[in-house]
Amino acid sequence: MQECQRCGKQFDPVQESIDYCPECVTAIRHELRLGSQARRAWEKWRIPLSQLPWATFALLGVNFAVFWAGESLKIDQWRSSWLLLLPLSGRDAFHWQLWRLLTHAFVHENTFHLLSNAAFLILLGWIAEPIFGRARFLAVCALTAIVGGISDLFVLYPTSIALGSSVIVCGLMGALLTVYASNRTPLPKGARKWSLLLLLFVLIALWIIPGWLSVHRIHAGHAGGLMAGLILGFVIPTKTTGQSASRVLAIASGSFLILLIPFGAAYRRQEPALALERISDKIDPSRLDLASTASSYVPELERIVSKRPDLTRGHLLLAESYASAHRNDDAIREYKTYLNRRPYDAPAWAALGRLYMDSHRYSDAIGAFAHNLAIVSQYIPHPVNETNAAAVWSARHAIAKAYAGAGRLDEAAAMYSKILQSDPEDYIAEKELRRIKQLQAAGDRPTTGTPERDE
Repeated sequence: MQECQRCGKQFDPVQESIDYCPECVTAIRHELRLGSQARRAWEKWRIPLSQLPWATFALLGVNFAVFWAGESLKIDQWRSSWLLLLPLSGRDAFHWQLWRLLTHAFVHENTFHLLSNAAFLILLGWIAEPIFGRARFLAVCALTAIVGGISDLFVLYPTSIALGSSVIVCGLMGALLTVYASNRTPLPKGARKWSLLLLLFVLIALWIIPGWLSVHRIHAGHAGGLMAGLILGFVIPTKTTGQSASRVLAIASGSFLILLIPFGAAYRRQEPALALERISDKIDPSRLDLASTASSYVPELERIVSKRPDLTRGHLLLAESYASAHRNDDAIREYKTYLNRRPYDAPAWAALGRLYMDSHRYSDAIGAFAHNLAIVSQYIPHPVNETNAAAVWSARHAIAKAYAGAGRLDEAAAMYSKILQSDPEDYIAEKELRRIKQLQAAGDRPTTGTPERDE
């Protein structure tokens, strides 16, 4: 008998040179057979697997992981608060949260937003990654995301949010357009021509035209990403040109440093808007000392509006500050400027009407209150909530008072009657209606104010 060198079992050897029992010999042969099969399979699939766009898959994985985390942790504000550190806004980026210039490309608003960007990302990444190589491909994606983010900072209000991988998609389109046009790929001439035409069609039909039709402008982030891609297609070496790793690293590092210049320019452009937001946080309409608080910001708001007259919110805050300082004519001017751009702001129309009433310009007040009433009446929810009912009640009372001030007693009486039909227990409307009927019966004009003056 002999002891098995593997399991220690005693067995009767068929040959003296055998050190393993029959069971262990069978197991060893099976293991050797599986190992050889695995090695043969790895040798067969190693090259095809290495040619897959793993960097593209990694970007897709990050996109889906961030989206899944946001959806699954949405119910827990404390655990999901870290997701608020990813989207891009000027107010955060200009306070040196510079990572947002990159991370905003991995955040998506909804499932359709994610899937549409993911489809283009995997298609273009599958084409671009073998041309540039993984490291250079990731450099192109990072730089186009950053340039697209800086482009958004130029045009978006500091509190607006920018997110999505579409900036990377546009950047890859631009890089491929440049590579094909400059013959930096081994594709035949005919294939390059059709690839160029297809990329241009996709870019125009699916990215430029829809954005123009929806907001009548080209998306700044898309435009920035596209321009960055066009430039990087010339600058970043492809596999066919071949460059040393140090040269590629120098190009990428230099690009990041150069991008500090447009970032600084974006900050200078948005500095008045950032100052406007700081003032807005300090002017709280619910505070009792609003008049003294708001009026103290008039000089600074005037400087902001003169420097950036396109900031609509600046005109609104300046109008409120003028009103708190009892500069009614200036406040009226700023409210009119604001409402020319935001004609559906019901509270602004109501504030303008009150200024007209204080200035005894009752006909103008009627027009302002009529706009206010039309807006709040148009968007009545079903069922009517308490807030909207109060807004309609206040608008009707305001226009009725303006009618009375202008001497249009019949219209004032009709409006008060309408108020009482909605709320028969409205003692204010009942009292005013009784007073107006007495004036009508006596043939007198109201004596509640000085004669109306026009502009």
